[in-house]
Parts: sequence; structure tokens; C-alpha cells
Amino acid sequence: MTTDSRQQLYDRIRESSLDEVTLEEMIRYGFWKSDDPVNSLPSELLQRRGELQKEISVLAKEANAYRDPERAVQEIMKQRMAEAKARRIETKERQAQERHDRALAWHNKKQSDVVHLGDDVSAALSQRESDPARLAAHGAPHFADIADIASAMGISIGELRFLAYDRKASKVSHYQRFRIAKKSGGYRTLSAPMPRLKRAQYWLLDTVVNKVEPHDAAHGFREGRSILTNAAPHQKRAVVLNFDLKDFFPSIGYKRVKGLFRSFGYAEAQAAVFALLATEADTAEVRLDGQSWHVASGERALPQGAPTSPAITNLLCRKLDRRLTGLAQKYGFAYTRYADDLTFSTAVEDGTALKALIWAVGKIVTDEGFTLNDEKTRVMRRNGRQEVTGITVNDGLSVSRKERRKFRAHLHNTAQGKTNAPFRKGSPKASALGYAQFLEMVHGDGVAGLTSQARQLHGRQDSRIEQRPSLRRAAALGQAPAGTWWEPKEAEAPEIEPVAKPKLAVAESEQSVVPRTRRGERQQSGFTRERPERVQNAPPETKQASLRGAPIAWPLKLFLSVLAFFALLPIPLGGVIAGFILYFLWWRKRG
Repeated sequence: MTTDSRQQLYDRIRESSLDEVTLEEMIRYGFWKSDDPVNSLPSELLQRRGELQKEISVLAKEANAYRDPERAVQEIMKQRMAEAKARRIETKERQAQERHDRALAWHNKKQSDVVHLGDDVSAALSQRESDPARLAAHGAPHFADIADIASAMGISIGELRFLAYDRKASKVSHYQRFRIAKKSGGYRTLSAPMPRLKRAQYWLLDTVVNKVEPHDAAHGFREGRSILTNAAPHQKRAVVLNFDLKDFFPSIGYKRVKGLFRSFGYAEAQAAVFALLATEADTAEVRLDGQSWHVASGERALPQGAPTSPAITNLLCRKLDRRLTGLAQKYGFAYTRYADDLTFSTAVEDGTALKALIWAVGKIVTDEGFTLNDEKTRVMRRNGRQEVTGITVNDGLSVSRKERRKFRAHLHNTAQGKTNAPFRKGSPKASALGYAQFLEMVHGDGVAGLTSQARQLHGRQDSRIEQRPSLRRAAALGQAPAGTWWEPKEAEAPEIEPVAKPKLAVAESEQSVVPRTRRGERQQSGFTRERPERVQNAPPETKQASLRGAPIAWPLKLFLSVLAFFALLPIPLGGVIAGFILYFLWWRKRG
């Protein structure tokens, strides 16, 4: 129970009446029961009397204000200004709340969906309807929306947006790029994805891409297929013909990859997300103000080094493989493809058929959006060495004697301590044991001496796999990344903009006691702003008084300026003119 101060009691009595305040206090302290029916009539009368006294007090204040018409008009104008300010503040607060509601709705939508992935690719996000029948026909899984994809991957919407966003310039790069030397000279650029993107690409590879079967002629990067299965159909043939596709991975752009996923039955929005995860634009590193920026230089394409790139090319080349297989059967050839190597072979040499095949292959390859590397086109006959993907096929599958002699010499020099260099690339142990396993895969027990010698020199490779799920297996299962991984920061929810309130707006509205009236009501009541009478209609003494302190008209200003000019000239009356000007200015100021 609180006790009012003396000033508060005075204010309450002034607003109502002494009896009403007394009755309220008696009820509050328990001396009078508020629900007593006997005392209900006096309490109502007291309450009504207090209300009437309030109205009389307000009317008295208004009447007091109306005694002075000019003051009443000023109070009305002041009240109108206060109300206008209050309306402006209310409008600004309403507009600020509307902006905040829109920003909050947009923020919540971004937390549950991907609404932008870059200026050039975000148009695809408008189409969200998949084709379940086509997905089932291709054996591809169905996802309700992009949020469902993120959930299946075991990551948040924010991380999926971070990995798939098409940036023209960025401080971070999802790839680590390096160059390796080619056999034919020059360098090949490899783009190795960082662990976070690599995990997403493994999920895409095992969950979506590998669910669709490529053409049977494709042998590269397929389970159960190898360079041996690619070379086997071309053993002991009269002619072996080999083509190479120029810039194979870089020639497959973002639009073709997105179209591939669209052909499976995915919505354009989902296909765009998959294509963005699997492609990347070449970037140039630029230093600006001490900060490294990765600036995109070109269109997005399949990076050579991503785990998804070979499998996607196998699916994109299904039509190419189908057309080339039909062409080979037409002219009596066998056909296989290992990545960008196209191999044809025939048991009987026919010059006319060979020329027709070479011409038709070039046309079909061009029609399918690829380019032949004419410098690597080879026609190999029985009287020379016929080689397919590094394996000699003249009289069966084998590695050339020249390569085996070079490896045997390398092992001998290593045993003698004459060299400790790797056989080809990598570390000495890995290169020697790797090539020994390659020989064993091709020749079996026929190279047991070389493989045993390599293992004596370098030991055995540790084939034991640590008993824990690998990055690829965990990604395929949709398991969340390691807890120590960095997580992209989610955007904070927007806050409402503060609206500045004038300090005088409330004070002026509280001080004014004159009710708001219309102009017509003021004219009828006689309380209108009266214009002062003109000076020329006033008596002479009133004119003289009104001239004092009034603004100087421009003719008078011009006259005084001319007099001041003559006052500055060296003439006899210059001092008199200057004195007249000073006296006139003093007289106006005094008035």
C-alpha cells in the first residue's frame, strides 16, 4: 500500500473534489466498503459531482482563454502544431514498424530457405517444382525443397548457401589450386576442393550422381571398371584409333551441368544448387589494401580435381557415347571411352571405312559441344606399338618392355645407393610401390620378381584402414561435420529503427487547454485573427510611431546608399550628409 505525497493529494483534489478523494482514501484504507449497497448512492453522487466539477474547471479555463482572442488563436495554432507533430511521429513509427516487419520476414525466410545465390544464377530459384516420375525413372532421390537438401546433407541452410554462392570477388576460396607437368609438355591446373566443399561434393556424388547409370562404353571412374577393361576390347586388332578431347573438364560449363540435373527431373532451383556445388570459375588472386581477393575470371565450369567432375562427365557424355557406339558398329569398329580418351579398333583394315569414321567422329564430337585435339589423334597398326590408356594391346594386355626395363634399372640403382629419386612422381617409396602394383595388376605373377624387389627396398604399404568412418562415407550418410569445423555466422535479426521525438511536442499539447475548432466555428464565435490597420489610415502620430522599428523599404535603402556614397566624396557637404544618415538610423533604432 503506497501513500501519496501532499502535492499528489492536492493534484487529485484539484482534478476532482475533496469529497471524492476522501471517499477513495476511506475505501483504500478499509474504513468504507466499496460493495456496501447502503453506501452505493452517496458514492455515486460524489463521483458524479466530481465529474461535473472537472467539466466546470475545463470550461472555466477555456472561457478564460477566450477572453483574449489573440491568445486564443495562438493557443489553437500551438495545439494544431502539437497535433501535427504527434501525427508525424505516429506516421514515422508506423512506417518504421512496417519496414521492420518486412525485414524480419525476409530474415526468417533466409533462415529457412535459399533466396539468392548470385546475380547471374538466382533466377533459377523461382522454379521449385520437381518431377517425381522422372526422378524415379532415373533412380535419383526426391527432395521436397532446398531446405530438405541441406537436411539430407547434415548441414544448415546458411552453410549450403555459403558453399553454393556464386561470388565474383571473395576473400575466401573453396579450392586450392596447383599445377603439375604434362607428359606432352606444359602444365595442367588441378583444383582440389577444401574439406567443407569436398564433403558436400562427396554427398552429391554418392547420393545423386552415382544413382544414374552411364553408358556402357564409359570405363573411367566407375566401380568395377579400369584402364584394363578400357583396353581389353582392343587387343590383337589390325588398327587402333585414338582421339583426345581438348580441354575436357573446362569445356563443360555451369549451364550444361544444371541441364543434366534438370533432365533427371529436379526442379530448376535444386538443379542450380547441385550445379553450383560441382562447378567453379577460374580465379585470379588480387592484393588490395593488404587484403587478398579471389576475383572470378570467366564462366563456371567443372574443376579438374573435384570428386564429382569425372562422374558428371560420364553422364553428360551418354549421348556422345551412344552416337559413337552406333557409328563404330556401322563401320565394324569397337569403341570405348576413358574420360577424354576415345578409342576405336577394328580387326580388318579398311582405308575407306577408316577415313569415313575419322570424319564422322569429328562431326559428332563437335555436335555434342566438344573439341578434338588433333595433335593427339593417332592411328596405330599392327606393325607398330598399339597403346590404349598406357597399356600395350598388340598381343594382349601388357606394359611395354621398355617401361619394365626402366623400372628394373631404377630398382637396381636404388639398391646400389646410386639414386634416391622417385621413379616418376611423388615420394621414392610411393612411386616405386605404386608402379609395382600397377605391373602386378596388368601382368599378375609375371612380374613377381620386380614387385618383391620393390617391397624389399621400400617395405610394404600399410593397407590397414583406420576403423572410423571416412569423410566420404560420413558425407553419404548425411552425418554432420566435425564439431571443430568453423560454422558460418548467421545474420542477426533486424531491429526496429528508433524514431526521434521532439521534446516540445508533448509539452505543448499538454499546456494547451483550448479545444481544436474549425475556421468556420472561430468566425461564428467572433474569435478570429484581426489584421492590423494600415499605416496610411492611421492618425499622423500613429504613422510616425509605426515608422520607428519598421523594416526599411528598398527605395529608402537606395536613397541612403546614394547619400552614403556622396558622404565619402571629398565635398563640403560630406560631413553633413554623414551626420544626417547617422541621426536617421539612431532615430529608427530608438523607436
